[in-house]
Amino acid sequence: APLASNLGFPRLGAPRGLKRALERHWPGDAPQEELLAGAAELRRRHWALQRDAGIELVPSNDFSLYDHVLDTSVWLGALPERYRTAERGIDLAGYFAAARGGRLDDTPIAALEMTKWFDTNYHYIVPELAVDQHFELTSLIGAGAPKPLAEFAEAAAAGVRTRPVLLGPVSFLLLSKLYGADEGQADGLTLLDRVLPVYRELIAALADAGAESVQLDEPMLATDLDDEARDAYAGAYDSLRSAAPSLHLVLTSYFGPLRDNLPLAASLPVDRLHLDLVEGPDQLDEALGLIPESMALSLGLVGLDEKGVPSYSFYGEGAADRQLLPEALPTAAFRALHFGSYTTVTEPTASTLRTLVQREHGKTLISYDPNVRLNVQPDVARWREHLQ
Repeated sequence: APLASNLGFPRLGAPRGLKRALERHWPGDAPQEELLAGAAELRRRHWALQRDAGIELVPSNDFSLYDHVLDTSVWLGALPERYRTAERGIDLAGYFAAARGGRLDDTPIAALEMTKWFDTNYHYIVPELAVDQHFELTSLIGAGAPKPLAEFAEAAAAGVRTRPVLLGPVSFLLLSKLYGADEGQADGLTLLDRVLPVYRELIAALADAGAESVQLDEPMLATDLDDEARDAYAGAYDSLRSAAPSLHLVLTSYFGPLRDNLPLAASLPVDRLHLDLVEGPDQLDEALGLIPESMALSLGLVGLDEKGVPSYSFYGEGAADRQLLPEALPTAAFRALHFGSYTTVTEPTASTLRTLVQREHGKTLISYDPNVRLNVQPDVARWREHLQ
């Protein structure tokens, strides 16, 4: 059955609550405790808002105090040593030093590199990895548990069952910079065998904590991949699948169609594949012919531009919502009828609804919402004709 899901919720809150809290904390006007309490309140508010709106698959671990890629570096234990000490480990001061630079232990320190996040105006903190990089499941000091586990438990305590969101291992490594490698060997994928055990440990821990599914974001699937990267995806997801066989794995990609990577994505051992139909509307038919019967599809139908204005994709041609015929109309009396948008201009449903309006005219309260969708029916004259 179709489920309403959300890949992630805007972290800033209203009215830009997180930004205001950070701008008080960074100069020292608000202590760490106040910042963390405000962040927790934002998360609880966002989870409840989505649940109450009817979202059945609510995400967790989509929140960040600064950047979700930096968060991934932290819970993988991959933050460079200069941002922590042996006694302190990784704390919030080191986290923000990696993000913004400044001073750490009264010593000036530069931030990690920042670069553009695909085709958005957002920038992410580029992971800095060594050729002999050690990874281990890690939490910020005082957090009690690695961030994905902590926020899943926090949501559960608030009465909301969530789907944890993780940046997938292959995209994480491809988005990283590898230091200390010989010329021609500077590919983060050489660390795949080192990072996978930590992903496996986390996924198993989430399953033990009661998670029913985990969302793995792999936006690099929407880019051109070489054979090494394709092989990395196949090996990585075979490994992740065996870490928690009962857990539903949801593979997501966005910012574009999968193109030549669609057969690869459809072949991976995951339970659900997400397609960005706003950026790649033509990939649906091919995907339906490629995915196995055991795999469900998640479809991205709403996109936001840089100003937050939504755009929508509609897939109704030949579907049930456009096939309403007069013989299917109910005969019971109505107190009110409401009509709107493209159902009144797409046939045969439009003619069927006109029949119902004519039958009930003068007997029933009738309302109409002229929500014009030119991407469904581009002929403005037809909209005017049906309205009259």
